[in-house]
Amino acid sequence: MADPNAPDPAAAIREMLGEWQKLSNDVATEALRSAEFGRAIDQAGALSIAAQQTYGEAIGRVLTGMNLPNRAEILEIGARITAIDARLERIEALLLGMNATPAVRAATPRTRRPPVG
Repeated sequence: MADPNAPDPAAAIREMLGEWQKLSNDVATEALRSAEFGRAIDQAGALSIAAQQTYGEAIGRVLTGMNLPNRAEILEIGARITAIDARLERIEALLLGMNATPAVRAATPRTRRPPVG
């Protein structure tokens, strides 16, 4: 059976970690209060934005060199395809309406949306 009076090595480690955590929290708190830290964070953010812009421009040049569309051009193509699909649906609805018999046309309610089917 273990001796209850024996020193606990885990207690010493827990105490050491607690002291280290308290000290590091105090150092971090002081750093966050300083104006230099705020300026450093602002500069890091500005540098990150500049790096993203530079990377985007470089990728754009690579895509242009490879004769491939960039992201903005892909989005524009998608918008154009969506508009073309909408026009085709309207044309199809008009054509279906023109081919319908007079009885079917009279039974079809007039709405802004084309009939489905």
